[in-house]
Amino acid sequence: MTRALPSFPWEDETLAWHFTGPTLRDGRPIPLPGVWLTHSSPMIQICRSGLHASPRIIDALGYAPGPTLHRVTMRNVVQWDHDKMVARERRIEWSMDATEVLHDFITRCKRELHDLIGSIAPPAWPHTDKIEIAGANLARRLVWAMARNETRAVGIENTRAVDDDLNHRKEDASAEVDRWLQALVETPR
Repeated sequence: MTRALPSFPWEDETLAWHFTGPTLRDGRPIPLPGVWLTHSSPMIQICRSGLHASPRIIDALGYAPGPTLHRVTMRNVVQWDHDKMVARERRIEWSMDATEVLHDFITRCKRELHDLIGSIAPPAWPHTDKIEIAGANLARRLVWAMARNETRAVGIENTRAVDDDLNHRKEDASAEVDRWLQALVETPR
């Protein structure tokens, strides 16, 4: 669901996260840090056209076409959704190859999942050798397991109340997992 851009917390410029492969999705080279990339088409629409990024690393990971992580500044944000935004301009502040970070993140997610459910059953999605896809899938699975575990702990009986509680706890779990990933990104290597 796309929502109108609120006046707060978005400002004229806002920091966000963006993953890429060796090039941008349209094949252009990755711009150097400090250079503004501009979307010249008059049409800017989330998931269709424009320059995209996410407010949290965990959300950006869900759209990652490769393991290169960028801290970006977004300017002239036109639309936002719960996990992404689209703007007319984006500038890379810094970049890193997040392969090692994602390996560490996946290891932590597996350990946490094992502690929650006792084993790590094969995932319901196809196996992949792409670390960014594996990380996003495992993080999604962990967030749901954490939320379900917390909901069961309170013993809610009503189905509607369970759904509401689960969605709330899923947001809390997602924020916690995002903090883990952000801490890994900020750890000197």
